[in-house]
Amino acid sequence: LRCFAQVVGDRAFDTVEYVEQDWTAEQWTQGGPTSVAAPGVLTDFGQWRDRPHHRVHWAGAEFSPYWNGYMDGAVRSGRHTATELLHHQN
Repeated sequence: LRCFAQVVGDRAFDTVEYVEQDWTAEQWTQGGPTSVAAPGVLTDFGQWRDRPHHRVHWAGAEFSPYWNGYMDGAVRSGRHTATELLHHQN
């Protein structure tokens, strides 16, 4: 909490609960920091990955071409999708 408090201030010490997760013990992540598409997924479905479907537009860490799977990629993807939506309204 001391390290966290260096970033967010003393409110870090008001923490109600603390959970540690061993991601290497998880069946589906096995410790990987990001998702990886299985063989054939992008070749079979990649053309549909980023396309809007009517009023549904996709955004998220895995949709970013830069820093895919990380928070930076999520923010970039969100900004891109927000800009896309603003242009579709006109």
